[in-house]
Amino acid sequence: MDRLQPTTRLRAIDLSQYTAVDDLRDWQIGRVGLANKWFTKRNGMSYEWLSIENYMDVFFQDPEGNRSTSNFFTDITWRPTPWLTASTTAQVPVFGATGGFSEVQSSLSFMPTDKFQFSIGHYYLQEHPLIQRDANLLTFNTYSRLSDNWGFSTAHRYELRDSTLEYQQYTIHRDLGSWTASVGGIIRDNRSAGNEYGVVLSLTLKAFPQFSLPIDFQPGGED
Repeated sequence: MDRLQPTTRLRAIDLSQYTAVDDLRDWQIGRVGLANKWFTKRNGMSYEWLSIENYMDVFFQDPEGNRSTSNFFTDITWRPTPWLTASTTAQVPVFGATGGFSEVQSSLSFMPTDKFQFSIGHYYLQEHPLIQRDANLLTFNTYSRLSDNWGFSTAHRYELRDSTLEYQQYTIHRDLGSWTASVGGIIRDNRSAGNEYGVVLSLTLKAFPQFSLPIDFQPGGED
């Protein structure tokens, strides 16, 4: 956890957010960009309707290589209503950026009723220098509230490049008051290696949802 991990995103340049302390080196980086946010009024309060951010890094002293500039990023988030959110994050190489890879990630989240929510996503990655396999993925997630205490969710990931349903997860959720307990089953298609099956159990503290107690029996030990 204290070392840099391969990622398609820009590194944190705020030292309070830079967790890879074992890989901390000298750097001179300029992060430049332009952000636009549009607000409207909903229920007597300000409501962020649309957000567009464009940015890139300029490396005067690159701690990881000989880059001069990073890819150019565009992040767009559109929330026309509280129950509909659409977002797109894209990056492309410009000005001779080292690596020359492209990435686009889009999602649409829709909650037609207070008991059902679903989201559709698309992820595209091409020619990343560290991630060996290109990707052209579709994702589909649902959550159904069965009652005040019970819920059911599904997650699917489909690779368009070779028409493979790579990942399936089906999970039952139980509200325990201050905690939420979940138990689920996983099916992962490893293509020529066949299918793998796993079980995930987790406890999440509702006051701090970023903290959970997972018991991981997934194939490969991945999240």
